[in-house]
Amino acid sequence: MNGADIAAEITSALGEASVATGDGPLICTLRKPGTGGPTSPHDTTPEPADTLHEMNGLSGSRQLRDASGTLIGKTIGTLTLSATGVEPKQGEQIAVGVAMADVTNDTLFQTIAEVRPLAPGGVALSYDVDMET
Repeated sequence: MNGADIAAEITSALGEASVATGDGPLICTLRKPGTGGPTSPHDTTPEPADTLHEMNGLSGSRQLRDASGTLIGKTIGTLTLSATGVEPKQGEQIAVGVAMADVTNDTLFQTIAEVRPLAPGGVALSYDVDMET
């Protein structure tokens, strides 16, 4: 079994876990900024469009601690996301619980503060993602 097979199994398990602990599969939409575009003020190349990518996930939270290990009374939202599609990156945006087909101009996207891949042997199996509050 290779890393891609394991990532696919984890994706399936995330779907099953979100059904068992919530109201159904947790689908999130990742918004990646477009690349390219104008290189100078005189360039008439249009701004590139953002791209949307659907990911399966599991929602959770964790309490933050200071350097001595003491809880500081702040909780941060964390998602565990599948690694069978695109890689989320710090600074990109994600809509939690919103399918790609349901994204509108009013959809609430949160900025990704940190991404921690689970990548033994260099192959990403899943991503833990913290959102900015």
